Amino acid sequence: MTIISTSCNYSPTGRKRKKVKPKGEVYKKLKVNPRTLPEYVAPQPYRRDDGVVYKSADSGSCNTAKANTNVYTGEQKLLGISTLHKSCLQPVFDKQTAIDNANMRRN
Repeated sequence: MTIISTSCNYSPTGRKRKKVKPKGEVYKKLKVNPRTLPEYVAPQPYRRDDGVVYKSADSGSCNTAKANTNVYTGEQKLLGISTLHKSCLQPVFDKQTAIDNANMRRN
């Protein structure tokens, strides 16, 4: 058994392949002489004028006091929790709300 090494220029049967010409426009590599190029000058970074003064926001009128916390006073009695649709839970404080939620669920 012999090992045959082939290149991409030949098919598996041993025939030489035709070179494929590219379709459309073909661009040649640009040959540039570095001595003829102009010297590259980096652009200067932008700096704002030193004479311009920007005022800060007025922070003297802000209210940073702690907000009042909500505390349950016990005026309403929670009877339970009803489910309207899948995981939509609602608190029930009176019997009529429980009946309405039950009717809505069945319709």
